[in-house]
Amino acid sequence: MLDDVTLNVTFHNYPALLLGQMGLDVDYRCGRIGKKICSFCRGIGQDLNERVACAFLILQTTPTLARKFYEPTCNFKWKPSEKKRVWMYRKLF
Repeated sequence: MLDDVTLNVTFHNYPALLLGQMGLDVDYRCGRIGKKICSFCRGIGQDLNERVACAFLILQTTPTLARKFYEPTCNFKWKPSEKKRVWMYRKLF
């Protein structure tokens, strides 16, 4: 939700698929499951793109997870910030 974060960006209206409340049990981390979940959601987004022009896959996470996982492993883009939560995106096509 955007309520808890103040963003200094210009928003444009683009259809997007929001990944929300995603997490893995500690015992299953580092097993590429998170990457597979992101790939699965990207496939759903690409299917939606064909039907309703869904352009982006977006999520909100911590800067630490953004740097360690989502950017290098799943190719999400973001603007580095010192805030508690950051928004990330990935084009679907």
